[in-house]
Amino acid sequence: MTQYTLYAIDVIFIVAAGLLLFSQYLRLRISPPFLLQAAVIVSITVTAMWLVHLLFTIPRIERVKPISTESSDIVIISKEAQIMFGTKTTIVAEGFVSEKLRLTGYIRAIPQRRAEVVTPVAGKLNVLSNVTLGSSIRQGQILATLEQVLTTSDRTSVETARAEVSIRAAEAESQVKAAEAQLRTASAELERAQKLFTAGAAPLRRVQEAELQVDLAEAALSAAKKYLAVAQQTDIQPKVYNLATPLAGIVSRLEFSNGELVEAGQSLFTVVNLDRVWVEAQVFEKDLEAVLAATSATFSVVAFPNERFRINTAPIVSTMVDPDRRTIALTYEIANPQGRLKDGMMAEIIIEKVLSQKTLVIPKSAVFIEKGQHIVYVYNGGEQFTRRSITVGREGLEEYEVKSGLKLGERIVVEGANLKSF
Repeated sequence: MTQYTLYAIDVIFIVAAGLLLFSQYLRLRISPPFLLQAAVIVSITVTAMWLVHLLFTIPRIERVKPISTESSDIVIISKEAQIMFGTKTTIVAEGFVSEKLRLTGYIRAIPQRRAEVVTPVAGKLNVLSNVTLGSSIRQGQILATLEQVLTTSDRTSVETARAEVSIRAAEAESQVKAAEAQLRTASAELERAQKLFTAGAAPLRRVQEAELQVDLAEAALSAAKKYLAVAQQTDIQPKVYNLATPLAGIVSRLEFSNGELVEAGQSLFTVVNLDRVWVEAQVFEKDLEAVLAATSATFSVVAFPNERFRINTAPIVSTMVDPDRRTIALTYEIANPQGRLKDGMMAEIIIEKVLSQKTLVIPKSAVFIEKGQHIVYVYNGGEQFTRRSITVGREGLEEYEVKSGLKLGERIVVEGANLKSF
């Protein structure tokens, strides 16, 4: 309870007592005598209660005033006020200080997890209805179809190809006819040889040679017919291509709409997989050793200011130094299973190295900075606290190194330490 609250309670008591006395004065003129006696008793009771209240309040008001000494400021806070502030303390102890290095970096999609879908030929684009910007797609899924459109040069090429096909078809037909004639001749010779062999006028060898010639003629005819079938293929028509994604991911870019004419080699879609991403940063040449000796690394992004993401992998260090800025590129690969981190986000990276030597440390939550001084409140026991200026050394992520002003084993306020108002 502050001084102002206690003063307000006193005022309420005084006003209540005054109103009660005034009301009894009005009743005195119209009420029976016994009411006068009751009014006096009530007035005396209220006045006595007010005096008792003052008896306990005035000392308490004096107790919350700071008592200045030559070396420190002592503040007396009642147990009720400590409970109201949620005051918590901890013991000053030895521990490890973590040195930190802050870097500014960016979230990047891994190049191997980004794909461009391009047109193989010029044509008319038809995007499938279930494919939109931001769509989640699977590997091999068809995103659009492309109906080939023939240009003037393409048409000329088609006519030339058709003429060539006609010439090849005529040659193939001639080959088929020649093969058929050869087969007829071989078949007739085989029939004659068989008759002579039966009559005993020709040897078996002649029959066998005739059979071989028939087999060769049949093979030549079969080959000629196949060549003719190929040569007669004049179906030189525009094709329809299915455009599929080579990887699973999210459609992050869609440049064209349905029915639009596109040229060969144009990029239509960008598909990116953000299940894993890179965190890229630049570190000064002089800080590289600290990065390589780091015990942990975390980063945060503006989109999630109250959350820190932990990096569990060693960085990929570039083999080159920027000659102008004297910096070296670092790349961390991290998991991003929910896809919360987006390509291009800015990241604040904190690289931490825990020192191996123990020293006196206190939590950052225990320290107030006033006019360039680091202030803590030392708990002396009971209702007494000491406001003390300390000298800090190295600053860690959650702690300060204490150079002077505190001793091992002292108890300091770490929560509810808003004692400046007293």
